[in-house]
Amino acid sequence: SPHVINTLKHSIDSYITEASFKIEVHAKNGQDVIPGPERKLILIAGMGGKEIDSIITHLARYISVEDDLVIS
Repeated sequence: SPHVINTLKHSIDSYITEASFKIEVHAKNGQDVIPGPERKLILIAGMGGKEIDSIITHLARYISVEDDLVIS
C-alpha cells in the first residue's frame, strides 16, 4: 500500500544519511524493475513463493555473485 511504502521510505531516510548509498523502494511488478550495474542488496518481501520465483527469474540477468539477495 502507498502508506506502507511511504513509512518504509521515511524509516530508511532516518537511518541512511550517507550520500554514497542509493536506496530505491519499489511497489510495483518485480518484472518491471531493472537494477543498475552497481553492487546491490535486493530485498524481496511480502508476497508468495510463485511471485518471488518469477521476480528472481527476471532479475537473474541483472545480478551477479557480488550482489546480495534477501527473501522474506
